[in-house]
Amino acid sequence: MGRAAAARLLWPLLATLLILSGCAGWNRPGLDDAAEDFFAALDARDAEAVKALFAPAVLAEDADMEEMLDALLALYAGPAETWRTDAPPSVSTRRGGSAYRSVSNWYPVTAGGLRYYCCIRCTVVDEEHPENEGLQKVIFVTEKVRCSEDFNRTWKDLPDGLTVLTEAEGDYDTCRIGGRAFVYVPGSQPPPALEDILAFLETERGYDAFLARFGVPNAVSPYGEGALYYALPDEDGERRYAEVTFYGEGDTASTVILWSEGGYRALSVPWKAEET
Repeated sequence: MGRAAAARLLWPLLATLLILSGCAGWNRPGLDDAAEDFFAALDARDAEAVKALFAPAVLAEDADMEEMLDALLALYAGPAETWRTDAPPSVSTRRGGSAYRSVSNWYPVTAGGLRYYCCIRCTVVDEEHPENEGLQKVIFVTEKVRCSEDFNRTWKDLPDGLTVLTEAEGDYDTCRIGGRAFVYVPGSQPPPALEDILAFLETERGYDAFLARFGVPNAVSPYGEGALYYALPDEDGERRYAEVTFYGEGDTASTVILWSEGGYRALSVPWKAEET
């Protein structure tokens, strides 16, 4: 079995386990405190306070910091309406010897009705090199940039310090589903009701038949797990999306997962195919 096929088979199980388990137990001390300080300084439009959060070693090497601070304040339409996430952070520690802990995560930000994405990497403790303690890297981008294939190939290679990116090649709309950025395709049909999707899947699970009934999806997963996303009618003023996952050689539907725009955890799993 190829890697892509294996990923598509495992995704429904992994997604369900992730949804049901939640993220309350993720080990994230230090990172959210640093993020809170960062957004507080940003909302106050205090460039010096933002700069002071970076590690001394980073400030000594980042010749573009002042230019990037100006770009950040020009781009950001704060104050932030939302920025928190339950998504699991990346944690790096050192076994044995002096204490070391570095934590990073992406934050989906909404401010002034606009959607941004901010990656924050923070060294919480470094006993051997205390000059490294503080923010190591902040990447602040528009939703269009976050959807860019080129950006997603290269963002991990960006230097330490502050990077602000506003534009990406291509002409495309975007949306946010479960705190993640997606390229958005306007539907050729009115938004389907969730109940219509569930009723259809009770009698027909084929990929081609599903597309013939509901049309081109509003978004597709960039991660190769065969997931289609359909915008549903707004509920209480909030956009919701149905994720319909297909797998196997016959491309048959396996799960329907209900998402809000911002929540990392799904709202529910209203349908799963019966095992045969």
